[in-house]
Amino acid sequence: MNVNKILPFVLLLPFLASCTNKYKIEGTSSVNGLDGKMLYLKTMKDGEWAKLDSAEVVHGSFSMKGKIDLSLIHISEP
Repeated sequence: MNVNKILPFVLLLPFLASCTNKYKIEGTSSVNGLDGKMLYLKTMKDGEWAKLDSAEVVHGSFSMKGKIDLSLIHISEP
């Protein structure tokens, strides 16, 4: 099997899989002061910040996942 023919499709898979209405955000931090603190995923709604999700930093790691509420997504032209 020729790898050069399959490779473009394998590289395309993550992009196709990302076309869903779900999100997953994972991260790490080396800042000790963040342990035990909450991180928030926010969006602007009616001129104010609205919380979408939150995660506690535990041992420098955090994770958020869920479904995207499309009513909170705003696309504007420059």
